[in-house]
Amino acid sequence: MNAIAATADGFVAGGDAGGRAAFWWTPDGLSWTRVADDPSFGASSSGASVQVVGIAAREGSMVAVGMQQAGGDSPPTVLAWRSSDGRAWTPASVERATDGQVFSVAATPTGFLATGPSADTSCLGGIWSSTDGSAWACEAADPAFEGFGPYAAAGSPSVEIAVGLTSFGCGEDCPGGFPGAVWWRSIP
Repeated sequence: MNAIAATADGFVAGGDAGGRAAFWWTPDGLSWTRVADDPSFGASSSGASVQVVGIAAREGSMVAVGMQQAGGDSPPTVLAWRSSDGRAWTPASVERATDGQVFSVAATPTGFLATGPSADTSCLGGIWSSTDGSAWACEAADPAFEGFGPYAAAGSPSVEIAVGLTSFGCGEDCPGGFPGAVWWRSIP
């Protein structure tokens, strides 16, 4: 188990089991039941593995984000799922998912933000948003995001923020480590 979120009637955890994404549900945190497997929890190619790395919930909607890793030099692919109860999950579309990474997801006043350092062939700045979890759009494709690697996000009624590191101005080797970086946008 890599992530957990509270629901109106319990908790949902996500992770992986046997190379496939997996979810567990509990009403009280003491007794856990594994959610029925779904074809979307498995890898699209042999030898690949899928895992859930983040779960968030808001207003009767729950989302999970994760990655498929094929191994070797194959790039990772960002994956997402949506649920209304934490027990039945459906796959979501993710824009610019190939060669992307996602490490976390957060509920915000406008929906959800998922973040993770990603390649320039993916969502360059590694920030995806979704209003309800069914479709995810890249919010960080502009060349100004070059070198930004977001690791977490949060939102208030007036602003959404992603934090992470940047290699901008440092190249591949930055003395003392990469400096912190922040992305934010106002919520109308």
